[in-house]
Amino acid sequence: FVVDNSGSMSGSVFRLATKAVEDFRAACVHAGSQDKVSLVCFNHMAKCLVKAAPVTTKLADKLQAEGCSGTTSFLSAWQQIEKCVEGDPKFAKIFVVFLSDGYTSDVGQAAAKAQAIFSAAEQNDRAMTTCFVHVSPSGFNAGIHSDLEPLVKAANGGQTVIKYIEETIPLLQIVTSEELVQAFMKLTTLVNMQK
Repeated sequence: FVVDNSGSMSGSVFRLATKAVEDFRAACVHAGSQDKVSLVCFNHMAKCLVKAAPVTTKLADKLQAEGCSGTTSFLSAWQQIEKCVEGDPKFAKIFVVFLSDGYTSDVGQAAAKAQAIFSAAEQNDRAMTTCFVHVSPSGFNAGIHSDLEPLVKAANGGQTVIKYIEETIPLLQIVTSEELVQAFMKLTTLVNMQK
């Protein structure tokens, strides 16, 4: 999980983000997952709060303890993601859930870093999927979608959706804060079907 904790996330949005992460984790545990989980929070800097811990590790308290402040830098988040996946077993799939409500001028640099991480995973025969959940007060926003799409593609080998049986799942979801928990719960299906 990669969670924006910049100042704009404070209040109910951050509480809902924390709940969404914890509910997602709990659903994976309930499904019998033996996965490992890492947790990165970021504003203008990024910090790895949990690295490759059992999925049974509770994350909410760690997120709440960080609080919200500062501005947003996607590049710093991707630099931490790179550190989190280094040293993972070669068979381990990489599944990133990237949550933010912000936009930053370093999207191009973040996309280059995301593409490098994806390419390194691919060279090591590791699968990597990144789902982006962007919180917007009005829900879907074509401008935000257009601005973030290059980053989504870079982190997913050029893909913007995953097709599973007859369902197409977008790798970028722009939601209101009220839709956040539901959006995360839909992603648990994606995690479980990729096993």
